[in-house]
Amino acid sequence: MAYETFPDLYKAPDISMKETFDDPGIKDKMEDGAVASRPRYTRMRKTLKVTYSLLTPEARRILIQFMRSVGSWQPFYFTDNRDDANPETLTVRFTKLPELDDDKWAAGSKRFKATFEVTEI
Repeated sequence: MAYETFPDLYKAPDISMKETFDDPGIKDKMEDGAVASRPRYTRMRKTLKVTYSLLTPEARRILIQFMRSVGSWQPFYFTDNRDDANPETLTVRFTKLPELDDDKWAAGSKRFKATFEVTEI
C-alpha cells in the first residue's frame, strides 16, 4: 500500500532525534527465583522523538497541513537521514502529534520549533 511521505520542510533543518526500541520479550518469574523468557513477537519497533528547530513560517504551515492529513491514524513514510550514506525510510505513525513553539528570530523572520514522536508500524 502506498502512503504519504513526510515533507521536506526546507533545505537544511536543525534536526535532533532520540531513538528507543520496544522490548518484545515476555518474562515470568518462577517460585525458585529463576526467570523464564520468550519473545512476544520477533520485531523490535523503533520510536523516534524528533525535534526540528528554526522552522520557517512556510515550513510550519507545511507541517501543520501534513499533520492534519495523516493525524495519528494514517501511516506515512519517514526518512531517517542522520546517516547521509545510508538513509533509512520507515513506515510510521505519529504517536505524539507535533507540538509547535516559538523559537528564535533568524534572517529577519520568526522561526518555530516542532517536537513530535513517530513509531514504526
